[in-house]
Amino acid sequence: MLRIMAWNIQRFGKGKLTVSPWDVIAARQEHILNTVMIANADILVVIEVQTSAAPGFGGLISDTSGGPGVRLLVELLRNRDPAGGWMLVPPAVLTPVGGYSEGIGVFFRSNRLSFEGPMAWTAAGIAPYQPNVTVTAQYGRPWETALPRRASRLGPKQNELAGQYEFLDGAGNLRTFPAGNSRSLWRTRFYDTQEKRSLDLFAAHFPPRADLAWLAFSKLAGVREVGEALNFREDRVVLGDFNVNVNSPAAARVFDLLTGGPAIRRAAPCPLEYQQLFAAESVTAVKSVRQASPNGAPNFYRYASHAKSGTRWGFDNAFVAREGRPEANNQAVINRVIGTGAYGVDMIATIPEIHAQWPNSSAARFQRFNNLVNYGHIGGGRGASDHLAIVFDLP
Repeated sequence: MLRIMAWNIQRFGKGKLTVSPWDVIAARQEHILNTVMIANADILVVIEVQTSAAPGFGGLISDTSGGPGVRLLVELLRNRDPAGGWMLVPPAVLTPVGGYSEGIGVFFRSNRLSFEGPMAWTAAGIAPYQPNVTVTAQYGRPWETALPRRASRLGPKQNELAGQYEFLDGAGNLRTFPAGNSRSLWRTRFYDTQEKRSLDLFAAHFPPRADLAWLAFSKLAGVREVGEALNFREDRVVLGDFNVNVNSPAAARVFDLLTGGPAIRRAAPCPLEYQQLFAAESVTAVKSVRQASPNGAPNFYRYASHAKSGTRWGFDNAFVAREGRPEANNQAVINRVIGTGAYGVDMIATIPEIHAQWPNSSAARFQRFNNLVNYGHIGGGRGASDHLAIVFDLP
């Protein structure tokens, strides 16, 4: 069994893991680390890693915030879980034409997983890997310790390989999601040394506008590597913050393009049929610390919704295709506010006994709920994120 966790950690950078005028005890750092450890994930995908556009499309993310952030997080994971041998695929800038840019951090336990690109790291940056042709290079500072120096099955050492940031459709045309000013996919490949299987992982963060997110997902379904037939003993996973609300039937119909449901509009379905892991009633978007309220009916109160409405939004999802294996299972949204029952172990709630000795004053209730030691270190803005993490197993 392999466990995968994905989390949009809002505007992730070093500041999420260090003290600030609001977070004087680094409560966010402990929340993030503790959540990963409780989930017992083998792979952690962090969405919304910050970078400047300066490195250019496909260049390694800048050291303005996100670069130091992902490197600090991998060190913290190594310290918390020494046996896991945590490693990090150096993230690339994913926005083709510049402007606001992001990367995606993929962390993995190297005691089980071997990184296999699918691209190469060369003196000129990320390039396609061609056996006996591509001249690879090892990452220099500050990324020199991100990946193992051990050989991969491809031949090059793991620290001479890279993720993929550019994609074509079946006709060989470049795909954008949905345009050049939007974030591309980030593809990484691993070999599971326990199960003797390959894992091809595509991570995404699509635009926060419903029509653009819908169009981006429809274009994802046409990516050649997403739809091609599986190899022997291969798993393929497509996950991320798609900004398509699973709780809106009209919006969620676009998922049919991957899952083989009814045809929608004029978009062509993906040739490979995927299993959708998160369906209606999955809620992953939460309000900011300043907007969330303890009012309303338990257990969700008024925090489990989009910041500008009462609608329950589930933007984060995962889709899995497997060759000759059981379906993915044990999928869960990790809710540290009220706890999440999964894997036989309760995802421990961070807010202690929020109904116990509840103040009579609404202002006092709000203050207690949004305090740093309660919702204050969880929710958007001041806290860790405006998203909850998702997790699932590949048995």
